[in-house]
Amino acid sequence: MKKLIPLLLSAMFLFSGCSFGTISVDELMRPPKPVGENGKIQEALEKKLGTDITLKYPKTGEYRTAYVECNIDGDYENEVIVFYKKNAEVSGIRFNIIDKVGDDWVSAGDSEGEGTDVDKVIIADLNNDGINEIVIGWNTVSTKDKNVSIYSYTPGLGYESCIGKRFSEMYTVMEIMDFMGDGTQQIMTVLLNTAMTTSSASLLKLDESGVTLVGKVSLDGNVSSYSNIIKGKINNSINAIYLDGYKGANVLITEIVYYNGTALTAPLYDEMEKSTTITLRETATLSMDIDSDGNIEIPLPVVLPGYEQMAPADQMRMSNWYIFTGKGLEKKLSTVNNINDGYYFMLPPAWVGNVTVIKSNADRSMTFFEWTKGRTDIKADAPGRELMKIKVYPETEASKAYSDGFVKISSKNGLLYTYKLANEPGQFEIKSDTVIGGFIII
Repeated sequence: MKKLIPLLLSAMFLFSGCSFGTISVDELMRPPKPVGENGKIQEALEKKLGTDITLKYPKTGEYRTAYVECNIDGDYENEVIVFYKKNAEVSGIRFNIIDKVGDDWVSAGDSEGEGTDVDKVIIADLNNDGINEIVIGWNTVSTKDKNVSIYSYTPGLGYESCIGKRFSEMYTVMEIMDFMGDGTQQIMTVLLNTAMTTSSASLLKLDESGVTLVGKVSLDGNVSSYSNIIKGKINNSINAIYLDGYKGANVLITEIVYYNGTALTAPLYDEMEKSTTITLRETATLSMDIDSDGNIEIPLPVVLPGYEQMAPADQMRMSNWYIFTGKGLEKKLSTVNNINDGYYFMLPPAWVGNVTVIKSNADRSMTFFEWTKGRTDIKADAPGRELMKIKVYPETEASKAYSDGFVKISSKNGLLYTYKLANEPGQFEIKSDTVIGGFIII
């Protein structure tokens, strides 16, 4: 039924509740009514709900439209879940299931939501019975606290009796993966309580007896929010979530949560100190799979040679990127980051500690120099031999870049990324393929 959805989306204007002055969108546009299967789906919605509704959209996750197409009854045909709010009522958000019965589409079920808006929708078979559950994350009046609910849909039991709520719980972060490695998917939630300065992760499993708590583990409760949540792996095998949390302006920590076979664990959290300090850093750089190898790396900044004596605001830093091996953090690689121009450059291992960088915002360049041991201040002591320069041009100035002796690395969003190598060979000479292979646009 995927071909139906684009036409259904155009029909959303009919229910949007938007207006321009006293003229409604209906009066301005009046698109033709869908015909065929599309028309039957819209008719089923209108027959039960009327037209005085506002459609609601999930804010995050895979599904981002008010019409969620999915198979939730195991009959090899998709149903449509519609999120909406009645304009004439003060009640909160609701959702309706439109199913096909014979040749007709009907409104087969309707249920009240658990919040004021939809955070995310996940369709997954959580108990391995061959039928998908509906997992809905609801936004609440609080901007941080949300509610996750699990619903099952059983057709043929009569209107409003076929949607069953299996579970409901508050959360701040929620993800679904096969955390236990048993072939089924589980729900992991993280609940941050900033007022009580507590945070914890819970692993929930659905089986024939209902939803059970597999495990719970404490996290650093001194974070103000989580800014980056990544589903990743440990040692390319164990599913985990990585959470970057703010502990101040540009002050971040990274937590890792996974199931180790017997218990839910957060290996970077110090239970004695009630804090996570090993990944504490003052940087805006978030965790990511920096080298596209399937593992998540955590960046920790280090001051470049020659900048050690400067005020923190004037220092240039590189990022050392670490992976968690199951036993601890292990350094993987190092980069110099240019956030303003949107790229990272992976330093050759021999350059780390022996090469420094001078950045020019005006020139949109970073110049790499060999650093002479014993020098302490890049302003007072001139750096050593120039090795390479990376410079960003507008794409419209490509001819100027090439006439200046620069070579193209890549281009994106109207920007041309270029480099120029030093003419003299030496100990830290770098090849063109190393430059291009180590360049990452963000």
